[in-house]
Amino acid sequence: MVLLLGTVTNAQPLLPPAKTGDFYVSSYNTHNIAIYDSAGKYLNSFGAEGLSGPRGIVFAPNNKIYIASQGTDEIFVFDHENNFLNKFSDLELNGPTGMAVIN
Repeated sequence: MVLLLGTVTNAQPLLPPAKTGDFYVSSYNTHNIAIYDSAGKYLNSFGAEGLSGPRGIVFAPNNKIYIASQGTDEIFVFDHENNFLNKFSDLELNGPTGMAVIN
């Protein structure tokens, strides 16, 4: 698996695997990710300390969720139950807003 990162003007919505039917929305100003069911009903939200201005969300084949933190130039990693695992950064990350996974 290769995780590609980049900065884009407008982050594109990404849907999680079809088995849930839920959709995730990054909330830049509240620094968390909101979860809604397929009818648009709010279910829950999650985040982690330091997550600032979340933008891009990737649901990877390894059952991890990668979230771009535009405000801290980091990528936050969560498990499939939305629990924070770790974060990473690189000198090349400058306000990341988009990501893609290549198998």
